[in-house]
Amino acid sequence: MEDHLLPPLSNIKHPLEGIFYLFIIAILVRWSWPEGWNQFLQRISSKNGKSLEESDK
Repeated sequence: MEDHLLPPLSNIKHPLEGIFYLFIIAILVRWSWPEGWNQFLQRISSKNGKSLEESDK
């Protein structure tokens, strides 16, 4: 008897279900590797600190 915590990706039937699983994975990664998570957030953040509206002017 094999019980899986998360179903395979092919069994996801609704977009909100997929978003929920991504959210759970993000929480697990954040708690497991806080330094790596912070480095990832710094890598994907804006380099110059300007908002998109300011860069359009």
